Amino acid sequence: MFAFFFFSAAPDPTTLSAIRQSLAATGCPELRTQQQGPVTLVTTHWPSATDPREIWCGEWAGWWLVAWARLDQPQRLQRALGLPATTSDAELLARYWCRHGDAGLGEVYGDFQLLAWHGERQQLHLAVDHLASQHLFY
Repeated sequence: MFAFFFFSAAPDPTTLSAIRQSLAATGCPELRTQQQGPVTLVTTHWPSATDPREIWCGEWAGWWLVAWARLDQPQRLQRALGLPATTSDAELLARYWCRHGDAGLGEVYGDFQLLAWHGERQQLHLAVDHLASQHLFY
Protein backbone atom coordinates (compact mmCIF):
# COMPACT_ATOMS: atom_id res chain seq x y z
CA MET A 1 0.00 0.00 0.00
CA PHE A 2 1.13 3.54 -0.77
CA ALA A 3 -0.04 6.84 0.68
CA PHE A 4 0.90 10.45 0.24
CA PHE A 5 -0.16 13.68 1.90
CA PHE A 6 0.14 17.00 0.09
CA PHE A 7 0.11 20.21 2.14
CA SER A 8 -0.17 23.60 0.43
CA ALA A 9 1.38 25.20 3.51
CA ALA A 10 4.05 23.83 5.80
CA PRO A 11 2.30 21.52 8.29
CA ASP A 12 2.93 22.23 11.92
CA PRO A 13 4.98 19.63 13.84
CA THR A 14 1.86 18.50 15.73
CA THR A 15 0.13 17.52 12.45
CA LEU A 16 3.16 15.57 11.21
CA SER A 17 3.46 13.86 14.58
CA ALA A 18 -0.22 12.86 14.48
CA ILE A 19 0.21 11.42 10.96
CA ARG A 20 3.30 9.49 12.07
CA GLN A 21 1.49 8.07 15.11
CA SER A 22 -1.58 7.08 13.08
CA LEU A 23 0.52 5.37 10.41
CA ALA A 24 2.76 3.67 12.97
CA ALA A 25 -0.35 2.00 14.41
CA THR A 26 -0.92 0.40 10.97
CA GLY A 27 2.62 -0.94 10.74
CA CYS A 28 3.93 1.79 8.43
CA PRO A 29 7.74 1.51 8.40
CA GLU A 30 8.66 5.13 7.62
CA LEU A 31 7.52 8.53 6.42
CA ARG A 32 9.51 10.50 3.85
CA THR A 33 9.10 14.26 3.93
CA GLN A 34 10.12 16.68 1.19
CA GLN A 35 9.56 20.42 1.46
CA GLN A 36 9.87 23.16 -1.14
CA GLY A 37 8.72 26.60 -0.12
CA PRO A 38 5.24 26.36 1.39
CA VAL A 39 4.60 22.85 0.00
CA THR A 40 5.32 19.68 1.95
CA LEU A 41 4.99 16.22 0.44
CA VAL A 42 4.82 13.28 2.85
CA THR A 43 4.91 9.75 1.43
CA THR A 44 4.94 6.28 2.87
CA HIS A 45 4.86 2.71 1.62
CA TRP A 46 3.87 -0.55 3.28
CA PRO A 47 5.85 -3.33 1.59
CA SER A 48 4.02 -6.57 0.99
CA ALA A 49 5.27 -10.02 0.04
CA THR A 50 2.33 -10.35 -2.38
CA ASP A 51 2.78 -6.95 -4.07
CA PRO A 52 5.83 -6.68 -6.35
CA ARG A 53 5.51 -2.94 -6.98
CA GLU A 54 8.35 -0.68 -5.89
CA ILE A 55 8.31 2.92 -4.73
CA TRP A 56 10.73 5.60 -5.89
CA CYS A 57 10.93 9.17 -4.60
CA GLY A 58 13.23 11.74 -6.07
CA GLU A 59 13.73 15.08 -7.72
CA TRP A 60 14.53 15.44 -11.39
CA ALA A 61 14.46 18.46 -13.72
CA GLY A 62 12.63 20.62 -11.16
CA TRP A 63 9.96 17.97 -10.47
CA TRP A 64 9.36 16.15 -7.20
CA LEU A 65 8.37 12.65 -8.17
CA VAL A 66 6.82 9.76 -6.32
CA ALA A 67 6.22 6.63 -8.35
CA TRP A 68 4.94 3.20 -7.44
CA ALA A 69 5.17 0.64 -10.21
CA ARG A 70 5.35 -2.88 -11.54
CA LEU A 71 5.89 -2.49 -15.28
CA ASP A 72 5.35 -4.90 -18.14
CA GLN A 73 8.44 -5.05 -20.39
CA PRO A 74 10.58 -2.55 -18.46
CA GLN A 75 13.47 -3.31 -20.84
CA ARG A 76 11.75 -1.22 -23.53
CA LEU A 77 11.78 1.86 -21.28
CA GLN A 78 15.33 1.13 -20.10
CA ARG A 79 16.53 1.14 -23.72
CA ALA A 80 14.53 4.29 -24.59
CA LEU A 81 16.04 6.16 -21.63
CA GLY A 82 19.51 4.61 -21.82
CA LEU A 83 19.26 3.38 -18.22
CA PRO A 84 20.79 0.17 -16.83
CA ALA A 85 18.79 -3.02 -16.28
CA THR A 86 19.11 -2.48 -12.51
CA THR A 87 16.88 0.62 -12.64
CA SER A 88 13.68 0.01 -10.67
CA ASP A 89 10.31 0.02 -12.42
CA ALA A 90 9.22 2.99 -10.31
CA GLU A 91 12.26 5.06 -11.28
CA LEU A 92 11.77 4.11 -14.94
CA LEU A 93 8.19 5.36 -14.78
CA ALA A 94 9.21 8.65 -13.16
CA ARG A 95 12.04 9.34 -15.59
CA TYR A 96 9.96 8.33 -18.62
CA TRP A 97 7.24 10.74 -17.50
CA CYS A 98 9.83 13.53 -17.10
CA ARG A 99 10.97 13.00 -20.68
CA HIS A 100 7.59 12.41 -22.38
CA GLY A 101 5.02 13.98 -20.06
CA ASP A 102 1.43 12.85 -19.76
CA ALA A 103 1.29 11.80 -23.42
CA GLY A 104 4.07 9.28 -22.83
CA LEU A 105 2.00 7.40 -20.26
CA GLY A 106 -0.01 5.88 -23.11
CA GLU A 107 3.09 3.82 -23.91
CA VAL A 108 3.60 2.55 -20.35
CA TYR A 109 2.02 -0.78 -19.40
CA GLY A 110 1.75 -2.39 -16.00
CA ASP A 111 0.44 -1.34 -12.60
CA PHE A 112 1.47 2.14 -11.48
CA GLN A 113 0.71 5.37 -9.72
CA LEU A 114 2.62 8.60 -10.23
CA LEU A 115 2.68 11.94 -8.45
CA ALA A 116 4.71 14.81 -9.93
CA TRP A 117 4.94 18.28 -8.37
CA HIS A 118 6.74 21.30 -9.81
CA GLY A 119 7.04 23.98 -7.14
CA GLU A 120 8.03 26.90 -9.37
CA ARG A 121 5.19 26.25 -11.81
CA GLN A 122 2.73 25.24 -9.07
CA GLN A 123 1.75 22.18 -11.16
CA LEU A 124 0.59 18.85 -9.78
CA HIS A 125 0.20 15.77 -12.01
CA LEU A 126 -1.34 12.53 -10.79
CA ALA A 127 -1.57 9.40 -12.93
CA VAL A 128 -2.60 5.76 -12.63
CA ASP A 129 -2.28 2.83 -15.03
CA HIS A 130 -4.86 2.19 -17.78
CA LEU A 131 -6.94 -0.19 -15.67
CA ALA A 132 -6.61 1.81 -12.44
CA SER A 133 -5.54 -1.36 -10.63
CA GLN A 134 -4.93 0.79 -7.56
CA HIS A 135 -7.04 3.83 -6.82
CA LEU A 136 -5.53 7.24 -6.31
CA PHE A 137 -7.53 9.67 -4.20
CA TYR A 138 -6.85 13.41 -4.22
